[in-house]
Amino acid sequence: MKRLIIILLLIFIGFCQIEETIKDNEAYEDFLIAYLYKASQCKTQPSYFLLFPENVSKRWFNACLFSIIRSDCPFNEYPIICLKIYE
Repeated sequence: MKRLIIILLLIFIGFCQIEETIKDNEAYEDFLIAYLYKASQCKTQPSYFLLFPENVSKRWFNACLFSIIRSDCPFNEYPIICLKIYE
């Protein structure tokens, strides 16, 4: 019985992890590097700049940056994974 309670407690703790976030000012610094890199590589860029919420999910933000850097030219719009930042 004790083992079952411990296992259930560990599973519960695993689901209750707080998602790591970063502040928007830090996000803009990293985003600008990826944005300028891809814009200079492709010689094109989206007609708008992304605006981030105050606290950005670090996991989805990193996925967005990686997708921007790895995307093919022309760089006319952001990868769809970047929308996960706003959830």
